[in-house]
Amino acid sequence: MQVIKMSFVLSLLYNCIGTFFAVTGHLEPVVAAILMPISSISIVLFTTLMTNRLVR
Repeated sequence: MQVIKMSFVLSLLYNCIGTFFAVTGHLEPVVAAILMPISSISIVLFTTLMTNRLVR
């Protein structure tokens, strides 16, 4: 449960920062399109690493 909560916080933080840059016009659509899959991959990687760390 702790890993899930940390993943949600990380995802929310990432999306809030990304939204800020997108709304203010500092983030080009191509960059946003590249960052979106990286965001998903980073959350999956974070969750996998934290789960493996806590299981051991």
